[in-house]
Amino acid sequence: MSSKYEGMVVWCIGQVQYHGARENTTLIKIAKERPKIRIKSPQLLSVIVGTILYLGCNATGYPPPRVIWFRDKEVLQNRSIEESTSLVLRNVTKDDEGKYICRATNLLGSDSYEVQVNFTEFAENSTLPTQIDKQGSRGSDPYKVATFVLLTLLILAMVFIVHLKRQNRRLNQGNALPEV
Repeated sequence: MSSKYEGMVVWCIGQVQYHGARENTTLIKIAKERPKIRIKSPQLLSVIVGTILYLGCNATGYPPPRVIWFRDKEVLQNRSIEESTSLVLRNVTKDDEGKYICRATNLLGSDSYEVQVNFTEFAENSTLPTQIDKQGSRGSDPYKVATFVLLTLLILAMVFIVHLKRQNRRLNQGNALPEV
């Protein structure tokens, strides 16, 4: 039986042919469980302004716990809470930065989990950060490196194809039949 029948009286009626009906009453007791948060988001999260923030918080327990999200100790309202446990913030701004708390509560107690969310801005005309080596000089632009690697692979592939064609031509010349 599932936990939705906890504490309910269930009537079982069976009938044996030609012998009448027989009744039995059974009381089902399901163990109660304090809330426990099972799936958690990372404790420190960096998000780019204008994107979507997804915070997961899967809680178990019986009776099923109620999940409430807080930001900086204030209950979040008018925000999308998907599947009643995960928090989704769309088109986030710098104002959404702060400490987020998922709290799961039932009659037996509560469990909570905190996530610090920081935001960074990413301008469309900016480039990805370059790597800095030990001397403090700037590394190569990642796009230039990727282009160089792709061109090198393309040249190697062309050399390999030419090599295979020459080898194939030599084999074909050696197998030619003499004219009569």
